[in-house]
This record gives sequence, structure tokens and C-alpha cells, in this order.
Amino acid sequence: MDIARLGWHGRNWHLLLVEHVIGLPNASSDGNFMDLGMMAVTGGRERTEHEFAALLAEAGFQLISITPTATLLSLIEGALKGA
Repeated sequence: MDIARLGWHGRNWHLLLVEHVIGLPNASSDGNFMDLGMMAVTGGRERTEHEFAALLAEAGFQLISITPTATLLSLIEGALKGA
């Protein structure tokens, strides 16, 4: 769904995601195992920073920041394009 088509322009909309962000191939074995687990159990997969940026763009958002936490998860912030 393209959220921008809903008429929400001019508002300061932000989207926060709590997700695991994998790095470059072979950068971390944690990311590889989590990605393998996602594919085997749910049919899903983990994403890189560039993949999250593309996913957000497809929905009408732009990637603002990715903030690592003390866990394996990161806080991903997106903002509605044109807001």
C-alpha cells in the first residue's frame, strides 16, 4: 500500500520498526543464523539496511535512521516522503 496516496501529505508522519538488521555477508554469524531461521520457519527473511530503505520507499517513506540497541534488534525510523 502506498500510504502517501491516502491524503496524509503535509503531516509529520514517522514509522518506527524494531527489527534485526543484517550486515554484509559473513559480517556476523548471528545475522546468518537468524536469516536461515526466518526462511525455514516462516518463509520470511532478515533484511539489510539497503533492503529496509527500499521497502520503506515502496510504501512512501524514506529511511531516517537505524539505531542499534543493546540486543540483536535495531530501531528503524522512517518518515513519510513529502511530509
